[in-house]
Amino acid sequence: MVGGSVIFRYIDWPYSPANTNTAPSISAISDRSGPVDVPFVILFMVSDLETPLSKLAFRLSSSDPKVIPNGGVTYDRTGINPVATVTARAHATGTVTLTLRVTDEGGLFAETPFTVTITP
Repeated sequence: MVGGSVIFRYIDWPYSPANTNTAPSISAISDRSGPVDVPFVILFMVSDLETPLSKLAFRLSSSDPKVIPNGGVTYDRTGINPVATVTARAHATGTVTLTLRVTDEGGLFAETPFTVTITP
């Protein structure tokens, strides 16, 4: 109470009615560059109202699998936000557009593209 009045704070929390599914959301990922043969780490945020982080599916697609293969990523979901480690093919250089897709248990998804440049 302040000065005899009760103060309420309103927090706008997204509401999802029962038996509905909303798509996950994913933060933007900034473009990256780095030297050849050195994996790089991607930090990003994901949220989904109905699906816990441990149940979300992650997929990385590459515009040039000769530089970074579609399966060239590992995910760590042990923290609050996931961490992806991306590894290019050995001795590969070039600029690639990667798209990270997050899919929930209901099949809805979100995607975010970003560019990676691997230098000699």
